[in-house]
Amino acid sequence: LYNLLFPVFFLVTSPRYLWRMIRRGNWCENFGQRFGFYDRELKEWAKQQPIFWLHAVSVGEVNLAIPLLKEMEKRLPDFQFVVSTTTSTGMGQLQRGLSPTMRAVYYPVDLPWVVARAFRVFRPRCIALVEVEIWPNFIWRAAKRNVPICLVNARLSDRSFRGYGRFGFLFRPIFSRFELVCAQTEDDANRWRALGCRDGSVQTCGNLKFDAVDVSSPPKVDFGKLLNDLGVASSRRVLLGASTHIGEEKMLGEIYLRLRQENPELFLVIVPRHMERCVHVSRELSSVGIKCQLRTKLSDTPAEACDCLLVDTTGELLDIYRLAEWVVMGKSFEMSPGGGQNPIEPAALGKPVFFGPRMGNFKGIVQSLLSSRGACRVSSFTELERVLKTAMDSDQFKKMGHAASMVVVRNRGTLVKTVEFLHKSVTKNMPKWA
Repeated sequence: LYNLLFPVFFLVTSPRYLWRMIRRGNWCENFGQRFGFYDRELKEWAKQQPIFWLHAVSVGEVNLAIPLLKEMEKRLPDFQFVVSTTTSTGMGQLQRGLSPTMRAVYYPVDLPWVVARAFRVFRPRCIALVEVEIWPNFIWRAAKRNVPICLVNARLSDRSFRGYGRFGFLFRPIFSRFELVCAQTEDDANRWRALGCRDGSVQTCGNLKFDAVDVSSPPKVDFGKLLNDLGVASSRRVLLGASTHIGEEKMLGEIYLRLRQENPELFLVIVPRHMERCVHVSRELSSVGIKCQLRTKLSDTPAEACDCLLVDTTGELLDIYRLAEWVVMGKSFEMSPGGGQNPIEPAALGKPVFFGPRMGNFKGIVQSLLSSRGACRVSSFTELERVLKTAMDSDQFKKMGHAASMVVVRNRGTLVKTVEFLHKSVTKNMPKWA
């Protein structure tokens, strides 16, 4: 049934996804990998040693995958590592962060013949999927070849849990195939068991996102200098909208204009979740009277030329957090698709973090931050404006930033646990492969 319906779904939705790929850029490079076509050099490389295959959907998952792979490389010196991703931004991040001995590829479309072609090339000995990325043909093919499948940093939102439960006839046999599920929380672990994962395969390990942030490393980009070159004095106080989605930038811009009337030293920085939207975002902000400057065109800008820096690059958000005094997390308000964005990086830097009511993708993290008074959740942009106005005249939010950083410190250690469980899963199955 799945293999009758999925090709139809794929054909119907392809124009939309192709258009999104074109907007993001670099879509042509290695496009054939999405259909299981690989160059000769990669095929020859794949024959040299047994392969550990890890899949990370996009940038967020890639940032978790890179430190995990580097630790696994130490534990499995006789293995080679392939990392797949779905997006061009994820691919760019992989190419910058992987060690020279690893290979980054695009994830094969979940059509039987495409997946079979990819497996013939790589012949993986173990597969790890980051968070929630369930494609039936990929998992069926792995099971047919007796390849152990592991799910790391596994989480389940309320919506996903209901969806998988509704189609239990399809997914319960798939989930029963997992050799290992490293769940973020005990609640997640119970949900995976309820959906069909074997009890002995499910472990509660914590959230890898707490380990993925390294605030001790030197910044890649000195945004303070960039703003100074732009004519923004170092005394200016930066309000940052991080990983924003459709509609949020304009609302945040209107709040900024009103707050600036009483706080003229305030400066706005916005980092849209998808950088290809920046031109549209710039027009929206201009419509409410905000002059924007794109990050990629800073060198062409005269001093005092803008009210807002609009960041149209990727991989620099951690460095921008260092500069911010207050951080508003995107995708958390009603006009966005919902689910939120990761608040751990600003929390680790001790920044006061604000977000809307829709943070379901980070439920465990949000609960930890709120219970420790390390973040502030608001119900609407109206409440956000009121809270930010108070924050600019109060020291209590500095205490909130410190509490947030302590939450991150207390929750580290997931990487070590996950690597240990993965290593056991791989070595336990070696006799089966032989």
